[in-house]
Amino acid sequence: RVTGRGIVAAPVALLQLCAGRAHAIPAPLPAALIDDARARAYGRRALDTVCSRLRALGVGERHRAAFGPLCGVGSLVAGGCIDPAEAEVELLSALADAGLTGRDAHRLIRCGMQAGARTPRAAPSI
Repeated sequence: RVTGRGIVAAPVALLQLCAGRAHAIPAPLPAALIDDARARAYGRRALDTVCSRLRALGVGERHRAAFGPLCGVGSLVAGGCIDPAEAEVELLSALADAGLTGRDAHRLIRCGMQAGARTPRAAPSI
């Protein structure tokens, strides 16, 4: 609540609602990692590439330019090529290096990965 004297304390009920909220990103799907070293290596390379691209993003282009690559990671997570917990850690680190942290970074990753999970993707066959 804002008054003429600045910001005052929030109602207790609101604080209680917010206290239990964590920023953990749920897995896009209950994906099981596949037992295929080649597919896992493909997923690892894709995640590394996306993280490199995210680190290079400048202010003003991060959200728009990051969404597509995050969708790609989400599709590989859903396809079992990338561990969702590993992806979350790596992506958060990359976005932090680009200057995007906190709730914005969590929300961007969650939305991109959930959108990508709608079309699960596996490593291409040889």
